[in-house]
Amino acid sequence: MQAVRAFRPALFVAPLCLALTPVGDDVTFHPKDGAEVTKTFVNSMELGLDDLSMTVDGNDMSEMMPLDQAHMTVTSTMTITDKYVKVAEGRPTELIRSFDSIESSVEAGPETTSNEDLEKLEGKKVSFKWNEDNKAYDVAYHETEGDADMLERLAEDMDLRALLPDRNVKEGDKWEIDADGLMTVIFAGMRLDKMDMGDAPEEMADVIEEMMSEIKRLGNDVKTVCEYKGARDVDGKQCGAIAIKVEGKPSLDLSGLITTIMQKQGEASGTTLDVDVKKATLGLEINAAGELVWNLGDGHVATFQLAPNVQITADIDFSVDAAGEAHTVQASVEASAKSEMNVSTK
Repeated sequence: MQAVRAFRPALFVAPLCLALTPVGDDVTFHPKDGAEVTKTFVNSMELGLDDLSMTVDGNDMSEMMPLDQAHMTVTSTMTITDKYVKVAEGRPTELIRSFDSIESSVEAGPETTSNEDLEKLEGKKVSFKWNEDNKAYDVAYHETEGDADMLERLAEDMDLRALLPDRNVKEGDKWEIDADGLMTVIFAGMRLDKMDMGDAPEEMADVIEEMMSEIKRLGNDVKTVCEYKGARDVDGKQCGAIAIKVEGKPSLDLSGLITTIMQKQGEASGTTLDVDVKKATLGLEINAAGELVWNLGDGHVATFQLAPNVQITADIDFSVDAAGEAHTVQASVEASAKSEMNVSTK
């Protein structure tokens, strides 16, 4: 009996200790209704051709594309201001986005162009209102007018919420992000399924749809792991840091896609093509590291950096027969892409 009495204090202290044990940081999206955050997205990508071997009907055509000229640089800087009119259940239910400034540049060889469609959004305001019946956002211009087709390409999430954990976390905790979530980060603010394909002819619509489907499938073989690095002070604000690591070696069989493209080209010219694809593979080796710094008190992104590096290989071997005239094509390609993504807020 005395032994039981001796343990009574411990019986009361144990639950108290458990109650006082830290449950981790609340790294969630929770801006106050009416809060405004200005975000600047700076993205760059360099794409270069490292090696090319191509033969057509047994003739070496590799020198037709000099490696030193096969280079592309894409840059963009976009500053937006998001007003979170209403927030509920971890997302804005009403958001007004102001496109404050947009600059873009595409350098391919001696030519330099820009994304004119994207730059037309500069000075516009767009509202996103959650439609509970449709489980999607109703998107419209707010107090401004613009290209209605452009609205279909816009996505609400420019907060990188896909990277957040689904629970309170302590330093060292890890979680994974699925392929769809990673795409919303890389293409923040844009809908991948509605990406502009430029001047592609209408008859190629199903080809483009198939190509976008293949691109999405690549993400299934890419692993994205986030690790909480703990809280830190950033300019007087308590912030949580999340390290991001992306790795994968996805590959695709492009035989069906190449067959469809060639047949569509034949139909456009009134010719029936017999296409035999012996080999058509695309391989990627993806590595990326970055960090998301999250404003714990205000419940929104503070800064973000991600530096993806991609090695690309392609091997193609096919033949085409048009009205008894046969041609063969073999190609081997090695390319590389280096990117940087940066987000800052104020």
